[in-house]
Amino acid sequence: MVKKIASRVYMGLIFLFLYLPILVLIVLSFNNSKSKVKWGGFTLDWYIKCFQSERIMSAFSTTLQLSLIHISEPTRRTPISYAVFCLKKKTIKKNKKNTNKKIYKRRISVT
Repeated sequence: MVKKIASRVYMGLIFLFLYLPILVLIVLSFNNSKSKVKWGGFTLDWYIKCFQSERIMSAFSTTLQLSLIHISEPTRRTPISYAVFCLKKKTIKKNKKNTNKKIYKRRISVT
């Protein structure tokens, strides 16, 4: 009985050690103050700045596309794999158009 309680307490401390820093970061991400020690009020300004950044949104889009591809590979016969197939096809078409334009521009510049 004591061993069972001790193992549960030990497991609780491990989970607290692992997940408490993540929880603190989530809460402090809504802090209005630049200091992480003092609470300055609730704000969404940091998230607004984050979503207005072109580099971050591009990275988010790439991550989302890769995750959809990764999810759909084991489940090829589901509707999500069709959506990923369309994304792959669209990307391939864009790449072909871009390479054709580059080749065409090179031909013009040579002559």
